[in-house]
Amino acid sequence: MLSVKRSAVLSGLVLVCLVTTASALAQPEGRKLGVGGVVGRTNGLSIKLYLSPTIQAGDITDIEAIDINMSSNLKDYFFWTGHLLRERQIPDSPLHYFIGPGIAFGRERGHMFWALSATVGVYFERERFEVFMQISPRIIVLPNVQGEFGSGVGLRYYF
Repeated sequence: MLSVKRSAVLSGLVLVCLVTTASALAQPEGRKLGVGGVVGRTNGLSIKLYLSPTIQAGDITDIEAIDINMSSNLKDYFFWTGHLLRERQIPDSPLHYFIGPGIAFGRERGHMFWALSATVGVYFERERFEVFMQISPRIIVLPNVQGEFGSGVGLRYYF
């Protein structure tokens, strides 16, 4: 089992890598950074950052955004997910869909956990607002292997 100190250091390194990679890339005009909230299995802060130029890494192509969701009770629970997103408009519809791989980690009742994650969902936009719904299957790999689903509905405002 990972110690709390090792998990915290590893969590910090992953977050720093995602933030520095994202800030080094230019973002498209009009939609840069969306910040809002998400409610569902976990409630909390939702951040979406659009990337440009397109990232191409191995079999993962056309990654257009990073989606980060964070939740905490500020006491003994926190939960964080990060996903690389690919988006497309649904033909003849105001809706767009997104899909992408990611990771999740957190701490609950004194125990750290790490998971491989994915997300799929739909959204629509009005002015600077985005309303979205998503489901996120996860496979917790540490400390014990188990599967679970997350889901949420949220609203983001774009700066």
